[in-house]
Amino acid sequence: MSQGQSAAYSPICPLCREPIRLEDAKTDEDGQAIHENCYLASLKGTAPTTGSGSN
Repeated sequence: MSQGQSAAYSPICPLCREPIRLEDAKTDEDGQAIHENCYLASLKGTAPTTGSGSN
């Protein structure tokens, strides 16, 4: 990798196992990056949607 380039890093959502764009990442009570919709689904006790779930 040349100087001035950085490796792209996308954290993986612990619930749906899909990458999370850093711009859209939220954090759960453990400090892990998570999709907002996945986090809300976990609070409601429902299955998480795949990815960010934006319609």
